[in-house]
Amino acid sequence: MEWEEFISILVAIRKLYPGRELMDLMLSVLTLQWQLIGRIDDVMKLEKSSLSFNHRFPFTLLCKMTWSKNIREERESPTQLLLPAMDPLLCPLLNLAIFVESHAPAGLHLYGDRLNRSVANILENILSSDHFTAIRPGSLGTHSIRKGAATYASRFGLPRDWVRTRGRWRGHIEQVDTYIDINLPYPDARVASILCGPQGPCKYTAKEVCVISNAAVEAMVPSIHALFGSDIARVLALPLLWASYHGCITINEFTFPLVPEEMA
Repeated sequence: MEWEEFISILVAIRKLYPGRELMDLMLSVLTLQWQLIGRIDDVMKLEKSSLSFNHRFPFTLLCKMTWSKNIREERESPTQLLLPAMDPLLCPLLNLAIFVESHAPAGLHLYGDRLNRSVANILENILSSDHFTAIRPGSLGTHSIRKGAATYASRFGLPRDWVRTRGRWRGHIEQVDTYIDINLPYPDARVASILCGPQGPCKYTAKEVCVISNAAVEAMVPSIHALFGSDIARVLALPLLWASYHGCITINEFTFPLVPEEMA
């Protein structure tokens, strides 16, 4: 999958499912899958406890994918960075905030009890619609997003090992690998920044003269606050606040609101 095809999918979702839960779900799932170079199974099995606050870089989140085809034990899973993207269409934090605050998924998993097969079926409908534009011939599916993200990062000259680690692929293990910590913050952050797209990552932060209290955060994102606590709620509230003031964006002559009207 090419970059332009991935963007075409995100725009097609907004055209096919405007204002519906499916739109919020698919935008969040696919942008998270892209930045984590994940399999759809891995993303749909993410637990809410997989997300944590990043004390070192408090405008980001951390994610530990504890279920994966490529991970046999939890200790084999690195703690990885989730970066906000300058392009709001692609921002995993903004899309996650919209989905969680609008729909407050119940249960253990981040995306509720939806099956990865149902998401795959929705993606098939998107890919076969008139709203999606393919760049080159060939079949596409959920695994194409994982391939597309890995290829996109590799084309920027990033070392293959960095991309492999971000995607949690298990390569041939040598003796030296047993002495290297599985968490490699710089390579992980570098790949994540590339996957934020041509505009790069960003930092949502309040102006120095603006103090946002914990009570204000809870009032802005009560569902997120109830599910994740005040630290993560603050990280996810700021993208929503920015998007509410920004209003709409236009891509290929298609204009759409960044957040649902009832949240703006």
